[in-house]
Amino acid sequence: PACINLPELPLQILFRDKPQWKEVPAAVVTSRRPLARIEALNRPAAALGIRRGMRYATALSLSSQLRAEVVSNEQRKEVRAHISHLLSSFSPEIEECSFDPEIFWVDTRGLLPLFSTRKEWAHRLKRRLSHAGFHVNIAVGFSRFGTFAWAKRRKSVRIFETAQEEKDATVETPLSHLPFPPQVLELIENLGLYTVGDFTALPVGEVRKRLGAEALEIYYFATDTENLPLQGAA
Repeated sequence: PACINLPELPLQILFRDKPQWKEVPAAVVTSRRPLARIEALNRPAAALGIRRGMRYATALSLSSQLRAEVVSNEQRKEVRAHISHLLSSFSPEIEECSFDPEIFWVDTRGLLPLFSTRKEWAHRLKRRLSHAGFHVNIAVGFSRFGTFAWAKRRKSVRIFETAQEEKDATVETPLSHLPFPPQVLELIENLGLYTVGDFTALPVGEVRKRLGAEALEIYYFATDTENLPLQGAA
């Protein structure tokens, strides 16, 4: 499969509507109320000390020039449907990630008669999404998790030629790129675990007992326990 990651998708949606905000401090907020949280922000905002999760009022105290807007659930659904439509020009099988709205998996099997290489397919897809106004990272490989880990970690197109090559790259992925709740990630780091390789080396019983059900689900995902085919929409 191929993993398509649209990093900071709420911010990308904001900039599609307000492109003039790209070069000034800008953020997506959960609401316009003072106690709302900063959900996403650009580099000019980060350079002023504004951080994800910060209160909107606190962020404004750091910069009165901060531009902020809410990205509604309706906007997100509309954009994801548009992205899925664009992806359907490159594969008939597209699976939306259930836990990360920035992730799509795409089946690449059987496409080489249409594209000379998987690399050509990936770069043409990246150009198509770029022309539509979206920045994407793409990894093409052999498993959901292996492609997910690379696409979350690197801003590039990566084609894995063998399953071992994908596995070798995956074990180095920092655990901060995985969808752990903050308190679970803190517990894991307190145990001295920092990479996917550290985490998947644990016995499954230890994960269940010491880290809980949420970490266990991610462990199964990382070890590809279920190994299901892509679940594309009908």
